[in-house]
Amino acid sequence: MKSNTVKKSFAPRGNGEIIKKPTIIRLDPELKKKLKHLGIEYDKSLNTIIEEALIYYLKKYQQKT
Repeated sequence: MKSNTVKKSFAPRGNGEIIKKPTIIRLDPELKKKLKHLGIEYDKSLNTIIEEALIYYLKKYQQKT
């Protein structure tokens, strides 16, 4: 499937709220520390920082296919 856009595959609830499923990932402690500091700097949660990074990563590599 070739696409230049990344679609969030989260299912919206009836009230428009997005349902997110928990996922466990293992991170290098130093990487996690850097991401948490970035979150503090930009007032974002670690979860938000990781989601944004993954969306960026998908966009980057989907353009190459």
